[in-house]
Amino acid sequence: MARSIQLYAGACMLSPRVREALANSMGLMPAMGDAYHKQQPGTDEISALETLVSSQLNALFGGAWADARLQSCTYANAAVYAAFSRPNDLVAAIDAADGGHVSHHESGTLGVLQRRHLPLTFTDGVYDDAASARSILQHAPRIVMLGASVMLDPYTVDQTIQAARACGALLVYDASHVAGLIAGGLYQNPMQMGFDIMTMSTYKTLSAPPGGLLLGHDPETYERLKRHLVGGWTSNYDAGRLAGLSVALDEAGRFMSGYMRRAVANAAGLHRALRDRGVPVLNSGGAAPGPQSSHQLMIQTDTPAQARALLARAETVGILTGTARVPGRPDRGGVRLGTHVVTRQGISPQALDMLADCLSRLYFEPSCATADLANVVQNINDGLKRCLYCYE
Repeated sequence: MARSIQLYAGACMLSPRVREALANSMGLMPAMGDAYHKQQPGTDEISALETLVSSQLNALFGGAWADARLQSCTYANAAVYAAFSRPNDLVAAIDAADGGHVSHHESGTLGVLQRRHLPLTFTDGVYDDAASARSILQHAPRIVMLGASVMLDPYTVDQTIQAARACGALLVYDASHVAGLIAGGLYQNPMQMGFDIMTMSTYKTLSAPPGGLLLGHDPETYERLKRHLVGGWTSNYDAGRLAGLSVALDEAGRFMSGYMRRAVANAAGLHRALRDRGVPVLNSGGAAPGPQSSHQLMIQTDTPAQARALLARAETVGILTGTARVPGRPDRGGVRLGTHVVTRQGISPQALDMLADCLSRLYFEPSCATADLANVVQNINDGLKRCLYCYE
């Protein structure tokens, strides 16, 4: 962070008060079981934190129950698969070629748990609600999961939800990359749309310490999950991070709306600046640019190898990005950008324009003078020493 501009969409910046709250020793002892009914003595403070964090999450996202004990969203997704499906069952989720996450696929968590993947459909780069609904009705998966690593647009899912209900599938939404947008009221909220469970990472746009979350409405669903969580996935977890999570959730309740509005506006400004320079950049999965919906952008390259090369050149000058698949364009490469970290650091429109110029030169001039660009990036970074949208 001291030497680079953080545009990686899977990163975050913790506030000073969150970092301070993490300086505790509560994670040095197991705390198995429900709050105030732990197997270990001397854990009432942990129980109090679990109860507080669950209440904060329900207030922020509109759930009836919440659990923050899992160490990552990958574990949260795995717990859902284990609780609500069996080996060889189908799980419908967004394909890797359309920006889906490895925890939704047979190459990752599904394969480890011996579940099979049913790809949901994208057409012309946009989630195809009708085609996905037809596939769900035809194959009757046990679980239907939305959400991905690349989230440029909210999903239209009315028919998907109806089809899942018709075949008795559990509806899950992995909100890892857009949790802050949802908390700020700027993105579709799965808890208001009819989804049974929402999973998410606690870092990324939520700007909390790394971890995983589960939220839902039906207490019976939670009881079924807890048979896998307590003593299974969370026999010994880092309870100390709940203190930082609680502070981050408190800050989210006060500051997230303004924070995410600025992050989306900055993404729109960066998109315009790149597009004006001729860089093929997407702010929507559709063929034509639409209004900015999230903090994410995608720079397209002709091949995945070119995307990896662009990422490496950007890192050389101090710009951190990430590669990802472009929805609906499986043969092309993509460099994914996220504006939420630089937004919290208070980046100016002028600095974003300078970043766009650097990225444009890296895109069109692979052999450009990287030392000159590195100086520009360092000058921008020298002005990003604040942490906004928090108590300090």
